[in-house]
Amino acid sequence: MYVILSMILSGSILLLLFIVLKKIFKESFDYKLQITVLKVCLLLFILPLSFIRDLADIVLYDISGINFTDMTLIKGSIPTVIFTDGDIVVNPAMHTMIGIFILWLLLACAICAYHLFLYWKSKKFAFSSAEAIQSDPLCSFLKDQAKAMNIGREIKLYQSNAIVSAYTMGTLHPVIILPANRVEAEQKIIILHELRHIKNHDTLINFLCLICKGIYWFNPFIYVLDSLLKQTMELVCDDWVTQQLNQDSKFLYARLIITMSRKQSLSGKYSSYFTKNQKKLEERVDCIMNKQHKNNFRHFIATITAVVAIALSSIPAFASPSIQILRGDDADFFGLNSPKVIGSYYDYGSDYDDIWDIEDTAEIPIIYDEQFISKDGQIYDMTDGFPEPRFNCDHVFTDGEYMKHIAKSNGGCVIRFFASQKCQICGYIVVGELLREYSYTKCPH
Repeated sequence: MYVILSMILSGSILLLLFIVLKKIFKESFDYKLQITVLKVCLLLFILPLSFIRDLADIVLYDISGINFTDMTLIKGSIPTVIFTDGDIVVNPAMHTMIGIFILWLLLACAICAYHLFLYWKSKKFAFSSAEAIQSDPLCSFLKDQAKAMNIGREIKLYQSNAIVSAYTMGTLHPVIILPANRVEAEQKIIILHELRHIKNHDTLINFLCLICKGIYWFNPFIYVLDSLLKQTMELVCDDWVTQQLNQDSKFLYARLIITMSRKQSLSGKYSSYFTKNQKKLEERVDCIMNKQHKNNFRHFIATITAVVAIALSSIPAFASPSIQILRGDDADFFGLNSPKVIGSYYDYGSDYDDIWDIEDTAEIPIIYDEQFISKDGQIYDMTDGFPEPRFNCDHVFTDGEYMKHIAKSNGGCVIRFFASQKCQICGYIVVGELLREYSYTKCPH
């Protein structure tokens, strides 16, 4: 669950920071920088960064197979993966996390399939009233401009009497549909605008926004992001097209946008439109007629601030609780071969009738990381190593236990108890078999 929450939090934080930066830097926060931040914001809503981080860690450990039934997992709220003998074992928390993520992924796929079906229907309807332009000066203009813009995809050109505003459909195989009632000069400007949409993959961005709105329908920030993306994508295209035009063509471009915006066209859910009924029409015309005058120093500061904002907003994704990976090259270290692991996750074929609680083990006297505990409760420091046996000592042994406390890099620890004997004369210790072992997800000692 925390994976999805971290995605929502990261995307929402960046969107808020974007709005603040736009208010502060104004023209210095230019359209290219704006669209970059907004696209990153969309990716933060889509990409499960924390899950990818954890998955990469697991994959890098050279996974050879998954087996969920080798062990009975009994405790642990931290999602955990344990490697042992080429297999992977997960605990219930990991099962839950995987289940939630799979449900989220299935929902995303279902919404994607639904919109693909609607896109197919809208494309079929659009082509029913459009005719392909094959031998026309506009086709030559389209090919020349696409080549100049390094667009390697094949682009088809259509025209229709049923539309008043041009639009582009498709990402891999884009199609531009032009209104048939426009003069050649206007058509060429429209083609330039739509080619920029294709170059920027704006139809794909629109589609991803639809997926996000389907998944995060309850989040108002998604609708704000969708609106800002659509508005900024148009401004980015307008700004680029304007740089290709002379002053007279700019007037023609501005008039064309105003004229087309007065009439509603087909639904633009799956298309990049030349223009629609726009609340921000004034800003688009201003973008065309008045070049942005940005202060280079302020633009540099705005860029640095935007990078910092992206980094800060991604913190919730990367700082979210990570999957704990217990590396099973040494299975004994994690108690996988011992009769019992207490206070952590596993009961591996235990012969005991009861399962101890972690609170019971907290009363174990741990003064040193390595110590000998005699039957009468005396504790001896073994941290510096075992005393060497005296050659001429007639050993008189007393029974007890040798205890070793091992701190783990993830903040947990393991405690092992071995059957032991200690010579009362020279201090020599004989360590026998492992009696029991306790594992803590968080070291309390």
